Amino acid sequence: MKFLVGDGRQLGDRLKNFPSEWINDFLNSKILVIAVENGDAIAAYGVRGILNVTSLYVKETHRRKGIGARIRNTAFREARKRGIHFLMGEISFEHLSSKYGRSLCTGFGCRIVRSVKKHRASIIIFPLTKRGQLVYTILRATFAVIPERLLGFLSEWVWRTTRAQ
Repeated sequence: MKFLVGDGRQLGDRLKNFPSEWINDFLNSKILVIAVENGDAIAAYGVRGILNVTSLYVKETHRRKGIGARIRNTAFREARKRGIHFLMGEISFEHLSSKYGRSLCTGFGCRIVRSVKKHRASIIIFPLTKRGQLVYTILRATFAVIPERLLGFLSEWVWRTTRAQ
């Protein structure tokens, strides 16, 4: 397996065999890492937008083999190289309570900024540097006073506006 690193414009055509609902998550990526095996893309990790929103997709036939962790590590290294201080995402309560979720929070330094019960998900951040830790602290304090209803709307808006149309 090898990893291709670039952006959505450079590597987007490699995702032809991905489900269409996932392709749009990756086309606007400023960082896109694709895992390739036997010439086929089997996983992708993208970072997009000013808030560095992340998406990870691993084909079902390749899940639970550590590919997600390896592709995430590659994306984190690339983000640090480019001077990015934090990455953000959203994780469902179901994933967060699973073995995957526990490893995400312990092994990758994920921090929960705030849970949004209506969406049954948590907004998460991966602080990559001391500045990223500062962003986490500020976001956590700010999000604590934002009503959950508005936070759910904002989370949805960020996700929609950073995807390719």
